[in-house]
Amino acid sequence: MSNRKLGIAIIGLGGAVGTTMVAGIELLKKGLIGKEGLPLAELDAELIKDLADYENIIFGGWDLFAEHLAKAATTHDVLTHKQFVAVEEKLRKIKPWRAVGSKEFLVNITGKNTFSDNSHRAIIKKIRKDLQKFKKSCDEVVVINLASTEKLADEGNEIFNTIADFEKALDANSKEISPAMLYAYAAIAENAPYGNFTPSVATDIPALIEFADKQKVPVAGKDGKTGQTMIKTALAPALKTRALRVEGWYSTNILGNRDGLALSN
Repeated sequence: MSNRKLGIAIIGLGGAVGTTMVAGIELLKKGLIGKEGLPLAELDAELIKDLADYENIIFGGWDLFAEHLAKAATTHDVLTHKQFVAVEEKLRKIKPWRAVGSKEFLVNITGKNTFSDNSHRAIIKKIRKDLQKFKKSCDEVVVINLASTEKLADEGNEIFNTIADFEKALDANSKEISPAMLYAYAAIAENAPYGNFTPSVATDIPALIEFADKQKVPVAGKDGKTGQTMIKTALAPALKTRALRVEGWYSTNILGNRDGLALSN
């Protein structure tokens, strides 16, 4: 694997997924857990020789809640006691940067660790400054969205048709523009590859696809599908291929952590 240092800037750093991701990498570095569930780890070494080694990954990111990751990890209670003790010191040193709050898109998630600015342009400028500062401690940075799912934006709105339309909407502080889009725009502007692990509307709008193409920045993702969605995605095509008649499909969503709060509106 490559010796370059990779910085991962996480949107929603202090959430259950974000804290567990950071803790997991730190546990891997210590050799305290295996690589089960990591698809890339199963590939031939030659195929992943250009990827950053786990030892060379560092973390930063934004969250609406200001507590350091050790406190966040105890709140979410995903790690075992033994795992937590092993990485507590490292987690305690990582504190989220100020994040984008939104009464329109995240009604029930109202942390106080937010930007004081109200304008889209000012917020984007601060996100970009965070990324610029983070870049100084590593060779390259990627941005991953692990934030709570937002209220779905109207993807058909004409302000999302082209980057020119989107830029005008930014200047006008359009309420149709979501926090996820602001982070994505800032990442692309900073030439930082962007991955969306949530169902929130971000780089899937034509305007940001155009912007990413123009900047030659890789963007990807639309929901991590790690739970029941993954099962549905695998089973549904199989049932269709076999022409099997499905008379009903029942599933539940536990809505753990802050998911229930975010999705209840």
